[in-house]
Amino acid sequence: MFSLATLLLMLVWTSVTVVPAGNVGVVDLFGSLSEDCVPPGMHMVNPLAKVVIFSVQTQIITMSEDVPSKEG
Repeated sequence: MFSLATLLLMLVWTSVTVVPAGNVGVVDLFGSLSEDCVPPGMHMVNPLAKVVIFSVQTQIITMSEDVPSKEG
């Protein structure tokens, strides 16, 4: 009975994934990607699947360039 409960607990533990805020997850099962994104929060997924996390936060990049003027 103890080993069955332990096995069940391990199965549930490996099935739970957490996607942080500002990210989405894509479920990858043996190289096959799901069409739906996993929104932020706690989710149950296939224990054999891997959830790949991608950031969806807006990033601001500033650049400056030093160019010579027309006069030389």
